[in-house]
Amino acid sequence: MNSDINSPGGKSKVFTIGVDGGTFDIILPLVEKGKLPNFERMINQGVWGELESTVPPFSGPAWSSFQTGKAPSSHGIFDFLNKKPNSYETYYVNSTHIRGARFWDVLGDNGLKVGIINVMVTYPPRAVNGFLLTGGLTPPGRSFAYPESLAKEITETFGDYRIWGVGGISSTEGGEEKFINAYFANEKRRMDMAKYLMRTREWDFFMVMFEGSDPLQHELWKYIDENHPRFNSNAEEYVKQAIPNFYKEVDGFLGEIFEVLPDDTTVCIMSDHGFGPMDRYFLVNNFLIETGMLKLNTNFSTSLKRVAFDRGVSLERLYRLARKLGVSRAAKAFRGGAREKMLNRLTPSFRDIDWSQTRAFAVGTGGHIYLNVRGREPQGIVEMGEEYENVRNLIIEKLESLHDPKTGDTAIEKVFSKEELYTGRFYDWAPDISFLPARGFGTLQREQFVSPSTFIDSPSCGTHRINGIMLLFGPNIESNKQIEEAKIFDLAPTILHLFGLPIPEDMDGRVLKEIFRQGSEPAERREIYQKVDEEEKIRERVKHLRNSGRI
Repeated sequence: MNSDINSPGGKSKVFTIGVDGGTFDIILPLVEKGKLPNFERMINQGVWGELESTVPPFSGPAWSSFQTGKAPSSHGIFDFLNKKPNSYETYYVNSTHIRGARFWDVLGDNGLKVGIINVMVTYPPRAVNGFLLTGGLTPPGRSFAYPESLAKEITETFGDYRIWGVGGISSTEGGEEKFINAYFANEKRRMDMAKYLMRTREWDFFMVMFEGSDPLQHELWKYIDENHPRFNSNAEEYVKQAIPNFYKEVDGFLGEIFEVLPDDTTVCIMSDHGFGPMDRYFLVNNFLIETGMLKLNTNFSTSLKRVAFDRGVSLERLYRLARKLGVSRAAKAFRGGAREKMLNRLTPSFRDIDWSQTRAFAVGTGGHIYLNVRGREPQGIVEMGEEYENVRNLIIEKLESLHDPKTGDTAIEKVFSKEELYTGRFYDWAPDISFLPARGFGTLQREQFVSPSTFIDSPSCGTHRINGIMLLFGPNIESNKQIEEAKIFDLAPTILHLFGLPIPEDMDGRVLKEIFRQGSEPAERREIYQKVDEEEKIRERVKHLRNSGRI
């Protein structure tokens, strides 16, 4: 490394690479074969270990926890699709829904320059002391840059600033090459963008996130996993090598970065969650219907939709159509707004639930289960206390004993009650039951009931796992050390500690002191925590509303 980089004032820097869905299940075998020399350098000369994600391990809550150093019940994001408090309605999350300061806000407030590229849940862009380009969940055609003038510079220099929607584009048998090329081209553009902004802007903290690993693993996992039920060894070599080749691209970028960073820079690689195989979807609300916890209306409209539904008029068929087209636009075209309301008129949905007879329902892509509590939900019927505990325990028992009738496999790895997972300001918003699907299973949850079945074959062949990745390398970092029990919300306070800054006391994460070289300055220095009183919280909220354009 050298010092061919803009510096605001000679301070030590932190450079972070996010790899969406990065997993050691892919990285370590490639390192052993000598295919990832720069990852190998990070492992041998730095610290590394699994990074525990949120429950469920989805990008919306996970990236929000990374930004804030907080658990979901402290920042308010539980899923891509959040349930409104005291309501049955839902909303798609964005940066205005994250409660609390992001760690790069703290850096900026202390005079440090930051550069952020493509981190999810940063739209709409909020003001920073530096620059920010938004990531996933940014609507097409909307503002993606702070300062706004940067958007013109980026598009004139690199062309369109392309951000795939949630679910991105999908692959089809025989159409994989186009799918692969799209993501590789986009990430190459992202890498060029990062190198350009590193050279032309001053920064103390810089981060770029590469999302291509996530959709590639969703769509192509079956080509690299011999134990996958749909393992395909006959595909073109280009397809079989797409996932390993993506990690090699990131490794090459890392090598280029090593060449230009100052010697005293700390380098971090991390992911929001891990990855693994998937073959079957678990439809949670169908499970709740089967167990008698969720009831549908018996009126003519709902009964007619159920008859049509049972005969094949379902979203499952729409998803299959989307796969045949090679894009997810057929399904995404009906997400939100008037078109989704049209779907609700054609197929059973939340509007067909008989809330007066329903004791539990699921919300969000991760299948969070909420009890229909009297006094909390608009038409709640479950009394808090003994009835609540009995209903919840019954659902937990049934989840823990649930098997897929097609395969006989256990469907759920672990079930959590609300109090096992959550504390914090937004505890009351949290789901009553959360769970991790077993290996090979994922959840598919929408406002509509996707299929008449509780389990269906999944179009994708890979899904998120809770064990992400973390690697750190630098002058104050231990060498050749594997660490354990790190959580995604630990990175924010650890980065602040690296810069010698106080840590807001409302962060849930801890400083990972075990990563620091014995006798180094950050190892010897005590953590400093800064009180966040109510007046400061109110000022932060007002600043937040101004930055989001709401006042």
